[in-house]
Amino acid sequence: MSRQPARMRPKTHPLHTQASGATNKTRVTLKDPKYDPLTEVVVKINGKKVADVKGVKRLKKGITLTKLPNGTYKISVVATTVLDQHLAGSQT
Repeated sequence: MSRQPARMRPKTHPLHTQASGATNKTRVTLKDPKYDPLTEVVVKINGKKVADVKGVKRLKKGITLTKLPNGTYKISVVATTVLDQHLAGSQT
């Protein structure tokens, strides 16, 4: 039986595959403006709507975005308050 040198052996560490899959998600948490709580949040990735969250209880838990694209992408968030103000922000 011949043994392969260490540099030619395949890397089969089980944590490697779990870590690469776990990095493909992110969490968005928002804070309510003072005296004007949020009622609805729309999240877009590269201009496509991926999440539409309504309700105070669901917004407090935060929004987890999964299946993100590889490479760079732009996340934009538009939040609507009780007084119908629209707050927007984006991150690349």
